[in-house]
Amino acid sequence: MVPKHVIVGLIQEHPHECELFNMMVKDMELNPMLVKKVIALWLALGDYGYQDFTKAIRYQDNQTISQFFQNGLAILESIKPNATPIDPKSELRCYYKERKSIYKSYSKILFTLCNNIFGEYEALEVVKRGDGWVIKEEAKPFGEGSSGCAPGPPEVGCGEDQNHPGSCLNPDALEFHGRRVGWNPLGLNPNAPQYQPVATREVFVAFRYGGPLTVPEIANYFNEWLSAPVVESVNVIMPPPGHPPLSAVVAFIDASAVTVVLGGGSSARHITTDGREMWASAYGRFSSLQIY
Repeated sequence: MVPKHVIVGLIQEHPHECELFNMMVKDMELNPMLVKKVIALWLALGDYGYQDFTKAIRYQDNQTISQFFQNGLAILESIKPNATPIDPKSELRCYYKERKSIYKSYSKILFTLCNNIFGEYEALEVVKRGDGWVIKEEAKPFGEGSSGCAPGPPEVGCGEDQNHPGSCLNPDALEFHGRRVGWNPLGLNPNAPQYQPVATREVFVAFRYGGPLTVPEIANYFNEWLSAPVVESVNVIMPPPGHPPLSAVVAFIDASAVTVVLGGGSSARHITTDGREMWASAYGRFSSLQIY
């Protein structure tokens, strides 16, 4: 059992994650177990070019957050220990390549942080009492209510821990939520347009050396430039150790956005509001590029 004063400190250190969890669960009515896992993933990806992602996405509209949420679920599938091999041209290939280290970091954050600051349907809160802070009693951490999640990090292949001897629970298993008729845990849109192949919706983006952009900055730039939430995902291509990232692959929700971004040609120059330069090119031309 994690000491209460430790949980209080975790809550105070992660206000943006708590606000984001409440918004996605209460306002957007997404599955709280899946939301918890995706937020843990976003935090784990901080070492892979997604710095402060939860802070940035907190102020996006619901549609954009939902798109990032769906992309997060796809990434979780690609990094599982038993994940099936990924197509070399898939937008998930970067995550699949680093799946072991990402999954290890994700599992640690899930069980040491997210299980302790997120309740069954809302994030935990702290209140001032006397000379210190205490946890409000209305919400319970995951593992102290009906979800039954183990509080300790699992070993790969088995979730057994000292508090739950013999338990081999899968941290990626879906949890049943019998909320109401028509409950849609994945937030899928039955009226979504026909799927367009990823290869038709991607562009390769190169930064000027010394001026790399983060994932939220890239997504925000194109969303603002096109005046619509058109970015589906941004995958930073990992550079050699000790070097800043120099490129990324941006996938849009519709292939028509690629034509606009490239100005009808094969490449186009873009300048951010703070003067940083990006060159966007048709991604197919760089399909053989080595990804570190």
